[in-house]
Amino acid sequence: CSLFTIVFIRNPFLNNSGINPNWDIGTNTIPRYSCAAHKINLMRILRLLAKLSKYAASVRTSTIISYDFTEKKAKLRCEIGTRWSSSYLMLQSFYKAYEKSAFPTDKQCPVRKTKIVSYFKILRPLYSFSLLAQKSDWHIGDVIPGLIIFQSSLSEFQETGEKTKLIDKLISQLKERFQFELESQFYLLATILNTSKLNYWFEQPYAREYSDKIIFNFSETVSQIYQKYINAEDQTQTVNPVNQRKSVPIHNTENSVLRSFLNSVSYESKAERNSSSGLAKINREKEMFLNFIREPTSQQKSTKEFLNENSYRFRILSQIARILFSIPASSAFVERFFSICGIVSSKRSQHIHPQNFMSKTLLKLKKK
Repeated sequence: CSLFTIVFIRNPFLNNSGINPNWDIGTNTIPRYSCAAHKINLMRILRLLAKLSKYAASVRTSTIISYDFTEKKAKLRCEIGTRWSSSYLMLQSFYKAYEKSAFPTDKQCPVRKTKIVSYFKILRPLYSFSLLAQKSDWHIGDVIPGLIIFQSSLSEFQETGEKTKLIDKLISQLKERFQFELESQFYLLATILNTSKLNYWFEQPYAREYSDKIIFNFSETVSQIYQKYINAEDQTQTVNPVNQRKSVPIHNTENSVLRSFLNSVSYESKAERNSSSGLAKINREKEMFLNFIREPTSQQKSTKEFLNENSYRFRILSQIARILFSIPASSAFVERFFSICGIVSSKRSQHIHPQNFMSKTLLKLKKK
């Protein structure tokens, strides 16, 4: 399939806001993921993996050699090398076999231990990200911090030759495949609201562009969600007619009519006035929030703890955080991106545009 429905995380903290966001089909709420398995053409490491896979297959077909490996508790993985995680695990199995001196003298490993270790280290950050992205409690506020951290860790490798080319390729492909997420205003907003991870990236030199972009678009993005799902929800709630004050007719005299034109302002509809009022509240909360998160003590708290303690200060932001954090990053969805061979695709499947989002209605948030 080319599309799938994202299900909200069921969490008492996340789902107790009472907000019922009626996510509209085709709106810029949550990105539409492609199910296509994008792959990277890395022929150098592919040749290395092919050698190891062929060797592991030959060990399995030999009863004697296979028995020797079993005796030394060294099990070699035989993978086709289409995923970063499976390739990492295969390299890891050969490394452990080296550590246990499992390779027989008459059938040595075709790849040196030092070379295996070097590629093993390079793929480790990506393997870690793959595991984290599949956690059930990971939400969209965790994606960009993870990408920033692992891109930075790859950049710190002091390698030469073909390993440098591999690292550069991996970094460029991370940026290309997750371009949508890295540029999405909703992902970026969720990233800064996830306060427990701010000390890893916020206003750090290697992530300055993300910090600046998030702050620049902060109010606009919050306003979109606020007007669509929070303010609209408040306005549609029924009001008891008994409690409504009766409107008193106003009889304007000639002078009062003339006086009304003095210092007059341009006409604003009720919706425009509500929008202006909401934006002013958002800007006030934004400035207060930025001041708070720059305090080291705020970043030491968990996101849940921070929002619970300061929900009375950030009434709008705390509600929006609960909405965004109810959207999982992935279960096994992101794993499709982690492959290391095949054809490089310069475009996302189905030519996904930033304005194209989910095609199915999401499950509604429920109180617990």
